[in-house]
Amino acid sequence: MRNNRERLIKKVLINQILETRRIGIKEIIRWLWEDFGIKCRNDWKDIERKIVKSKEISSNDLAVFMINNGIKPREDVWFEGDM
Repeated sequence: MRNNRERLIKKVLINQILETRRIGIKEIIRWLWEDFGIKCRNDWKDIERKIVKSKEISSNDLAVFMINNGIKPREDVWFEGDM
């Protein structure tokens, strides 16, 4: 159950990244490679799939990445019952 919740939170955060357009695809690909050793194609669907499925990348990791790149993550996603 916790894994499903974590996946949902990561999806919400990824959607927020896409909506703000403040983080380029190359930046996130570089972050995934340098911090987690995860290779991705130059494709948002591939990036989303790898982040959501990865047990190494937590929603907190993704939130810190967002903050470091000028995006304030939606804090309510950690506290909502159903998203």
